[in-house]
Amino acid sequence: KKAKMNRVLCNYAKQVVNSQGLRSMNTMAKVSQGTSTASPTMQCCVVMASGPNDKLQFNQIVHNLTNTLKANVEESRSTILGSDFTTAMLVTVPASVTPTTIVDTLSAVAPEYTIASRETSAFSPLANTSEPTKVLSIDVEGPDQPDIVANFVALLSNHHIVIKDIITDTSSAPFLGYNIFALKAIVAIPLRCDMTKLEGNLQKFEEKFGLAVAVSDPTE
Repeated sequence: KKAKMNRVLCNYAKQVVNSQGLRSMNTMAKVSQGTSTASPTMQCCVVMASGPNDKLQFNQIVHNLTNTLKANVEESRSTILGSDFTTAMLVTVPASVTPTTIVDTLSAVAPEYTIASRETSAFSPLANTSEPTKVLSIDVEGPDQPDIVANFVALLSNHHIVIKDIITDTSSAPFLGYNIFALKAIVAIPLRCDMTKLEGNLQKFEEKFGLAVAVSDPTE
C-alpha cells in the first residue's frame, strides 16, 4: 500500500518537472466543473434540504423547484444521514428568483424539511485558476474515532490542496469490536505542493489513527 502511495506521488512529482506535463495538467485544471452558463436573465443558486426520509415531500421539493420556480438542476448530491434524507443541488433560476424566494416556496410544501439557499457562481473556482493542478484520489479506512476528518482536512489545507469531493461513512464490524470508518476524497493538488512533505504527513496521519491510507490516480 505504501509502495503504491509512493509510486503515485512520485509519478506526480515527475510530472511537475516535465514541461509537457505542466501544459497538460494546466489544461485539465481549467476544464469546467459544471455545464451551466448563467445568462443575464438567469442566476445560479445552491439549494440544501434535509428532513424526514419521505419521498412525497422530496417529490414536492423537486416539483416546485422545477415547475413553480422554473429552476434547472445542474448538479446534485443526495444521501440518507441518520433518519434524514439530505440533498444539495446546484440550480439555475430566473434572475427574479432569490434565495429567499426559494426557501419560502419550498418550505411551504415541505414544512418538515430544513431548507437553505444561497447564490453562487456557475463554475468551480478551479475552473478559473491559472495554477495547474493534478487530480488524485485519497482513500482512508480504519477504526472509527474522533477527529479523523478534522485532521485530514487540516492536512490538506496546510498543503493548499483543494477538496473537489469527499464522502465519509461508518459500518459495523462486530467481529473486530469497533466500527469501521471510511473516507474517499477527490482532491486537486497544486504543482507547488511539496510532495515529499505531503507523503510524510499522510504517513504520520495514517500512524496516528491506525488507518490505511491509499493515494491513486482516478483516471487509471
